[in-house]
Amino acid sequence: MSIRQITFTKWLRKLENIATHEPVTLMHVSHTRISRLSGEFLRYDTKFSGERGYFNLEGYDHIILLLFVDAEGSMFSTLRPYNEGKLNYYQSSLGQPFKVVVREPLTKSPHFIAIFAPSESSI
Repeated sequence: MSIRQITFTKWLRKLENIATHEPVTLMHVSHTRISRLSGEFLRYDTKFSGERGYFNLEGYDHIILLLFVDAEGSMFSTLRPYNEGKLNYYQSSLGQPFKVVVREPLTKSPHFIAIFAPSESSI
């Protein structure tokens, strides 16, 4: 069986201290609403690395919260759009290794514009 992947479109600050060159292990899966998460948590989870701005969560309501741990014992979270199939997939993958894939290289983009910064009022 091939190793599962957890994919990010950009480098996020939360990944800076994670050993992404080795598999990470899925430790927790839960279904929740974005309105139940604090603004501080949303800022932590969505902050881009090396740039100003955050991943845009507008339009998200129900989400899947995942917690992973790397080989060094460092933990990080990620939020994924909810659907029953994804929830079942992640629940059946608890304790399994995942390869971290980041689609965009770790660089500063001169064309980046922050269009969404989570705040307490947006939750």
